[in-house]
Amino acid sequence: MLTALGIIALIILGAALAVVLLVQASVIRHPPFIPVPAEVLSEIVKALNIEPGSVVCDLGCGDARVLAAGFQSEPSASYIGVEKGLYPWWLAQRRIARLGRDLPVKVIRGDFRESDLSGVDRLFLYLFPDVMDSLLPKLAKELKKGCRVVSCDYGFSGRQPAAVIDLSRSGPGLRGKRLLVYGF
Repeated sequence: MLTALGIIALIILGAALAVVLLVQASVIRHPPFIPVPAEVLSEIVKALNIEPGSVVCDLGCGDARVLAAGFQSEPSASYIGVEKGLYPWWLAQRRIARLGRDLPVKVIRGDFRESDLSGVDRLFLYLFPDVMDSLLPKLAKELKKGCRVVSCDYGFSGRQPAAVIDLSRSGPGLRGKRLLVYGF
């Protein structure tokens, strides 16, 4: 049973944690790490249509699950992820290390807005709509002609997808309901 002193200590600890989280959110400004559902990875890989020699990129790759699934499907392609957050980047490094050594899979810790996308011919995005729209000019300028872009759940407001793949998942708040495929 908690004493009055123990309850006060828990309240103070909770308040301190709340302050730390608020400061972190306001200063660091990283979007939250929300991974794409594992149940839709095979559909994402299929939609990307990865071929031998493809250069596949995942912007905001989180724990690199899409890159790992792509590599397991087509190991003769190259895979690049870009992740800004320290914790997801660390998870990505661990996932890639479990795949093996000297593989064509790497995750760069940095801001994907500063990444060179000129060599990419397959791009995966799982980003909020405002971020998608802010990236559109960069993608239009840098991506190779014919690059296939697959986005989970959210699309570009100013561009029509070539295809929309319904993943037959329903329910409020459920992630991974559809894939939007674009040609650039």
